[in-house]
Amino acid sequence: MSKRLKNCISGRIPKVDAVRDLLSRINPDEIRSIHEEMIDIIKRNRVFREGVIGG
Repeated sequence: MSKRLKNCISGRIPKVDAVRDLLSRINPDEIRSIHEEMIDIIKRNRVFREGVIGG
């Protein structure tokens, strides 16, 4: 595992280069799918009541 990735996981604020490197390896279609699933779960769990998180 790269040092940059370890720093991101350990809770340190990542530098721009680390974020760019990690994002460049991700397929945008996968992110879109995960985002859509997350929105469905949020709606199902009624996280947004009255238009904000937590009511």
